[in-house]
Amino acid sequence: MTKKRRRPKKPKATAAAIMPVVTVVEAGAPALTEAQETFALTYIANGYNATAAYRDTHPAVSPGAARVEAHRLITKPNIWAFIEQEKKTRFDRLRMGPDEALGLISMVGRADPLDLFDKETGKLLPIHKMPLEIRLCIRSIKPGEHGDTITLLDALKARELMAIAGGRLRQAVDLNVSFDHVKYLASKTPEAEK
Repeated sequence: MTKKRRRPKKPKATAAAIMPVVTVVEAGAPALTEAQETFALTYIANGYNATAAYRDTHPAVSPGAARVEAHRLITKPNIWAFIEQEKKTRFDRLRMGPDEALGLISMVGRADPLDLFDKETGKLLPIHKMPLEIRLCIRSIKPGEHGDTITLLDALKARELMAIAGGRLRQAVDLNVSFDHVKYLASKTPEAEK
């Protein structure tokens, strides 16, 4: 009896085969065309979906062709380097450093409710005329029957956070917890449940 020959199976796609190969682009690498840059920016904006980015920038393309062309573009070293640089630039722009965070907490701790009002008339200022420092401290504004109610962020909590950050105050944690096992188990007996 002769054995039937089987075709070899295709190897399964691995992460290495799917992920783009990243290479370092040296100075003098070709610049991106307008279409490539639009594709790269769309790729970042849509949550890193290359096929969707290609379809957005080339609407007449079929889904299969979009997948192939998106992969071709995303694996180009100059396009991938542009994407990585753009992601880094965006992250740096959006990241709040510790000094900025402490500055904002300090601003909340120093907020003066008098800044909400006109110094001459004593009336509540419209939001666009309030100083930025006080606008950043507003938790909520609720219109009411007798005027707006403005709630500011908790200044005492902000001062406490600043004292902790400055090493002047430590948070106390009580780790002494007692539990009466006998009383707990006695409450779970069938007699206690009746």
